[in-house]
Amino acid sequence: MEATGISAGDCAAIASAILALLAMGFSYKSIKQAKLALQGPTIQWCKGQYDDLETAKNAPPADVSGKVYFEKLWDLHFSEFYLYKLESIPIEIYALWLLGRWTEYDKNLPVKGVDHVQGWEDARKRICDKSFEDFIWGLLRLPPKPRPTRDIVQAYIKDNFPKG
Repeated sequence: MEATGISAGDCAAIASAILALLAMGFSYKSIKQAKLALQGPTIQWCKGQYDDLETAKNAPPADVSGKVYFEKLWDLHFSEFYLYKLESIPIEIYALWLLGRWTEYDKNLPVKGVDHVQGWEDARKRICDKSFEDFIWGLLRLPPKPRPTRDIVQAYIKDNFPKG
């Protein structure tokens, strides 16, 4: 080895560095695969929570008040916000859910005597998370013309989702 100017120790160090880089690549791939494997159950859990809310929305008024409905709805969106941040929900799904929220907020139809605007106002004061509040405020303020689409919401997420 000395004829090339590389000592046996240098070769060992280079080989170790290459092996470390390969191990890092495999670790990254494993982490990414683990995140993808968790997306399905996470999406199912969120959907189940939303289905329960829809059932509660249509239940007799004594079962769930409008105030409780919106508390649970925005708690779910708060959870989804952080699940998306952890890459547990793909952007395509998250954008669809946010588009649904924008649509209902824009229509502002009451649920058991509480409208969507008031439901959000109450929730944002209770949740007290500035990054979530700013992100959702930006979403809810998207102009109604042209009506937002999933692509528009995805672009909003990419441009405005809090980093870090």
